[in-house]
Amino acid sequence: MSFVSIVMSNDFLTIMSDGRVSGLEYEIEDFQKFVCSNDGKSFVAFSGDRTGCEIISQEVLKSFQLGIPYKTISKELIEFIDRNFGYNVVIKIAFGGIGEHGEIEVYNYDYPSKEETYFHPSEREIDYIFLCNVPKTLRPEVANKFGELLNETGKDSPSSIIQAQKLLNNYVSSFDNTVNKKTFRAVIKKH
Repeated sequence: MSFVSIVMSNDFLTIMSDGRVSGLEYEIEDFQKFVCSNDGKSFVAFSGDRTGCEIISQEVLKSFQLGIPYKTISKELIEFIDRNFGYNVVIKIAFGGIGEHGEIEVYNYDYPSKEETYFHPSEREIDYIFLCNVPKTLRPEVANKFGELLNETGKDSPSSIIQAQKLLNNYVSSFDNTVNKKTFRAVIKKH
């Protein structure tokens, strides 16, 4: 599937994806699973069915260009996915950036589980999302590992968090063969 990590603080957010995409008849090693838009103020990231995720990403990017607020995009996106995709398609998508009130906001939707989450990190020191195929039983282990890595690298700057994300990506690639060590990264800053 792949591994995408998004880390949010009150002042910035960081995005990192691995580069592997696997299909029945192909494997790509250097595919970035996120796109930044609006002069680097917005992003959409994905993991799962490549074709479905690319279609959805294009819809989100069109909404960014039209200036539609993230909350509205989230509602429309959920309806679009539920209407256009069957339960055999796995789509994990997150989008956001600097919202209409100048704050960091991120929306996350997981299909077919239909789990949706909203993140507004001003309420906490940092928050994070992993878009991946890690089994639920291993998710606490991955989260704990990320906490350890943040304690080692620090979490007060984008570069220290990116370093922890890279180490976490390498950790996940050690037990998930759908993840490779080739990574892509981006930073979105409030100011």
